[in-house]
Amino acid sequence: MAGAAGDMPLRDDEVEAYDKKDPRQAVKLVRSAHLLFQTFKLLFADGIFSFKDRRDSRAEFSRKGKDWAFKVVEIELSFVYDQLYTKASLSRTKLGLGRVASLLLTLAGSIWTLFVTLHASQYQPRHRCVTFTLLAGAVFTDVVILAYHSLSIWTLVHIDWLPCGSCAFVNYRRWSGRMAQSNLIAFCLKKVPSDSELDAFIRKKLARLHRNLGAPHDLPVFVGVPGMAGMMLGPKLLASAGNLLYPKRTLFEKLQAGSFWRKYEQIDHVLVRQELKKFIFCEIRKKEKDLYAWERQKKAAGETLGNHNPSTAYRGDQVMRCEKITGLEWSLQEKEFDESLLIWHIATDLCFRQEYKHGNTFPEPMKIARELSNYLFYIMVVHPLMLSPSTTMVIKRCRDTCAEARRHFLKEHLQHMQRLTREARSEIAMGEDNAHKLLLKVKTPLPASVMKGDKSKSVLWDGCFLAKELTRIMGDPETKWQVVSKVWVEMLCYAAIHCGGYQHAERLKEGGELITFVCLLMNPDVWASTTEPRSGTRTLTSRHTPPHRY
Repeated sequence: MAGAAGDMPLRDDEVEAYDKKDPRQAVKLVRSAHLLFQTFKLLFADGIFSFKDRRDSRAEFSRKGKDWAFKVVEIELSFVYDQLYTKASLSRTKLGLGRVASLLLTLAGSIWTLFVTLHASQYQPRHRCVTFTLLAGAVFTDVVILAYHSLSIWTLVHIDWLPCGSCAFVNYRRWSGRMAQSNLIAFCLKKVPSDSELDAFIRKKLARLHRNLGAPHDLPVFVGVPGMAGMMLGPKLLASAGNLLYPKRTLFEKLQAGSFWRKYEQIDHVLVRQELKKFIFCEIRKKEKDLYAWERQKKAAGETLGNHNPSTAYRGDQVMRCEKITGLEWSLQEKEFDESLLIWHIATDLCFRQEYKHGNTFPEPMKIARELSNYLFYIMVVHPLMLSPSTTMVIKRCRDTCAEARRHFLKEHLQHMQRLTREARSEIAMGEDNAHKLLLKVKTPLPASVMKGDKSKSVLWDGCFLAKELTRIMGDPETKWQVVSKVWVEMLCYAAIHCGGYQHAERLKEGGELITFVCLLMNPDVWASTTEPRSGTRTLTSRHTPPHRY
């Protein structure tokens, strides 16, 4: 998104305004998107790029703002989708000319048949009616298909005779403009048992115990006494209650990457707001400035740039260095990316719940951090291959964390019910309003890996500890949420450029993802440094081989 190679990115006051009602700008935008599509379609096949490709991309994004950038990427992804999953791209090839020839031949044959059979006595009227109906249907089908291809976005690439309709083609929304939201704590609190459910469970267990011991079938009166149900639950009964409330999955469900999440339907969707787009775009431009500064430093020292780019390894740690914040390195570079993402998701959610009050407005960075946190958590649990080529550890870490959170919530819920009388007891004693208090009050002096070892991959208490550290180190809430939101944008960029091209292309079938937009918005020099050189050149086709699952 810069000008010529080696120039600094433009200031905000030097960015050209994008007019959605200007037909000339609409045609220019479509052709820019097509040029970028032709250049970077290799990205979806994990190809490599030349220095000319990178220079051309910089020139296309020169002097452009947020609205233009997101729209050109949207149209570029529309071209990619047509190339992979439709036949729209064939309308500009010899096969497209064949479609025109087919229409002309069908039309000529229909006219000839009309003249031959109209006054011929050997054909009955019903036979002529059937023949004319079939021919009219064939002609109508070819006309509709030809009109659809002629009035598509592909036509604006080479033809200038549709300026009046160019704005309508460009402004038509090709992306849903939404991103999925999933939250770990909300998921774990979905089925917290009520008082009646626990009493019924205890009665069932005690009835079975009495039958096995040969005791009378009538249960003791104390089972119905308020609070006694929870008191009767020992460790084994607590585990049984957990199995009752959270039934075990079948083997087929365990083999599915996101089955344990999808079956509880804990996925919402929110609009990708203009404020979020602007924030992401500004952070990407800042990364460009850092990249240019690094290039100038290398050139001044007489060193070759090569394919190495330090910004490809940044996933929140660079924000900490720029803000001069220390003491949080253990949660970023010292962890695997999916583990770091899960820890920060828990910490962000706890901080949000701690400061959020119903009916009150909260600052924009707080909302951005919350939305990006829930979005990347959704990507991790439903589409883990977008974050890592191996999903085994990602899924295990999520499941262990969810299991530990559920056990803790169930234990706290039972203890809370013990302390209350039946009259004062609510239907659900614990919910999302006070879940963060129960987690933050737990003292976590040691990392979870030290306390639990390698058997459990849960990071629940690491996330709680990070939430406390964020509040302690950055006492000012405004500063804290500015830093946290920047960390999440950096994590989003890291995930975008390290996601395989096949995974980006696969998600286009369901409308595309924000993470794909971010990947195409970033500087092509970043892509080049994350792609290993290989012999030969790969082209984008409708049939591409998926990556191996280890």
